[in-house]
Amino acid sequence: MKFWNRVDILDKNQLSDTIQSFNPTHILHLAAKANLDGKNIDDFPENVQGTNNIIVFSNMNKTVKRFIHISTQFVCRPGIYPNSDDEYSPYTAYGLSKAEAEIFLCSFNPNFEWAILRPTNIWGPWHPGYPYEMWPYLKKRFYMHPGYSRIDKHYGFVGNICYQMNKFLFDLNKKDINKRVFYITDAKIDSSDWLNAFSLKLSGNKIRKIPKIIWFLLALIGSLLKYINIKFPVNLGRYFRTTVNENLPIEKTFDLIPQKNKISLDDGVKKTVIWLKNNIDEFKDINV
Repeated sequence: MKFWNRVDILDKNQLSDTIQSFNPTHILHLAAKANLDGKNIDDFPENVQGTNNIIVFSNMNKTVKRFIHISTQFVCRPGIYPNSDDEYSPYTAYGLSKAEAEIFLCSFNPNFEWAILRPTNIWGPWHPGYPYEMWPYLKKRFYMHPGYSRIDKHYGFVGNICYQMNKFLFDLNKKDINKRVFYITDAKIDSSDWLNAFSLKLSGNKIRKIPKIIWFLLALIGSLLKYINIKFPVNLGRYFRTTVNENLPIEKTFDLIPQKNKISLDDGVKKTVIWLKNNIDEFKDINV
């Protein structure tokens, strides 16, 4: 096809031939295995060796001027504020694999200019998990929120994240981004506000809240059931990710990309709910 080719980034010959035939000037590297199911770094060869391949062959092709590598916030454990670009405390094997990819890029010293972008919790139409794991619970009012206190989270609507990636790829000055790390996200928000925005659209009601200790006990049961291959909506890993307060250096991104053009939470939820109604059977009865 003229504008798209399916390429296995672990196949060095195929990848090298594709880059040489296209002669790109700008590369946005999004290809990855993105899930939390792997047990060790060997379960993520696409993220480590695949990324290494893209960096090496991009560097061999002299047309490449700018390379933007998409990583993840999980190169640092949730709740930790990274004080420098090279501070790592990976969360899960997936986070470790993305940290290894970052380290390779930083140590490789390629000829092109580059930046690393770490997405946070990205949501919106076409999300691979939320239409089946989170939003149905909100629609049926099955979801119970852990505790009554504020829980700070960094969510990013996919439209805003694409806008930010595009700015980094084409518009921002080399002196501002070269060899630096940035988080791409929307402004910090109380997770209950984000959940309520969806719950009101999907069910007409706000979320229910329960004492955090009850949520923890349910998560403990879920983790025990997992050992005997019984699925349960929550486990200790999800409990941790749901209840930990996140604090990330997002000001670096917002200083370069003002938030005046961002899609609001309400508009993002509307776009997502319309997509759900048109594409997922469980949501076809929603009024939008």
